[in-house]
Amino acid sequence: MADSDPHIAQLRRYLYLGDETKPFPSSVSYPFNPEKIKFIEELETRETDKEAIREILRMYREGHYLELEPIIYALAVYAHSKHSFMKDAALNVANEICSSAASMLTFACFYKELSWPSTGYGRALRRFLTQWYNKKEAKDLAIEVTKVKSRHKWTHKDILCMAHVKSENTANAAVLKYAVKGFRVAEKECGSQAEAESVLSYLKGIYELTHTDNPEVAARLIEIHDLCLEHVPSKILKSKEVALCLIPRVPLKCLLELLPRFSKLGLLKLNSQHYKAVLERLSSEESLNDGSLDPLETFLVLRKWQIANRILPGKPMVRQNTPALDDALQKLHLVSFKTIIPKEKRYLIALDIRLTMNHIHCVGCSALTPSHVSDIILMA
Repeated sequence: MADSDPHIAQLRRYLYLGDETKPFPSSVSYPFNPEKIKFIEELETRETDKEAIREILRMYREGHYLELEPIIYALAVYAHSKHSFMKDAALNVANEICSSAASMLTFACFYKELSWPSTGYGRALRRFLTQWYNKKEAKDLAIEVTKVKSRHKWTHKDILCMAHVKSENTANAAVLKYAVKGFRVAEKECGSQAEAESVLSYLKGIYELTHTDNPEVAARLIEIHDLCLEHVPSKILKSKEVALCLIPRVPLKCLLELLPRFSKLGLLKLNSQHYKAVLERLSSEESLNDGSLDPLETFLVLRKWQIANRILPGKPMVRQNTPALDDALQKLHLVSFKTIIPKEKRYLIALDIRLTMNHIHCVGCSALTPSHVSDIILMA
């Protein structure tokens, strides 16, 4: 059975941690060591090859992974299988997992890397990429293409040219033309077609946003076209008008990550417009019932907020008195414990109570100490 198969257990460990050999790997991101993941290819020679694909899909759907890249890499390995049924199964799963532009570009990069020294794309991958660009609605495709322009040095232009992606849909073809040759060419060649008018208007808004230095114009473009944070150039992200426009629009997680930056820019002074907008957003029922943040994530936000506003020795006092905002973040943290699904099991938790737990920092996250994480585990 797959549940007792040691090779499937090894695969689970790799998919979750990005490394099946170390108990606490320092990173779960690409590049991976090819010598340590040969077991993925070896699963093909056993009767557990189909189980491996099902396990990848199960872990993705249940969210049992730290980063998506190990899952995508495993799929890219199986997409190179000599067995046609394994290749088809891997690409079918990739259709679900690689739905975003970031994951699709990552998959294409890994697939190409594993294809070395051969050049070009195979028929199966070209079909997968063509379906990815054609199955989306034109507006959704435009959002994906403009939000994430590249991953691992691979751009949409690279993918479209190498895979020879074409679209019979006029609006989608306009987006592909934009990705390859830019807005001016897309507008010139597709502007006279009524089907592409709406999506070209959206792309024009993004084009104007990236070329304007006027914060008021940028804020108006964001409101008119309902643009997202990824569309905003960093040069105008610091402006008060753009920040105020983004506060009610960005996802809650992005807003929480932006709070230290807004505080550093002096935008969250007591009773300022930005302060009131953030407080209203965090206190809303929608945010409290969001359910996308777990207790560790909300506590990390709380810690970063505290660190960003602390009084440093020998420095002028810069902390703003924002008790209402502090309370809103604390309430958001407490509410996040509702996202934990009870397992109806009893656990024995052993804690290290040495002083070093309070003085050292977690790997990859200097804002937290091991004692902080231990507290979250106990409270959960």
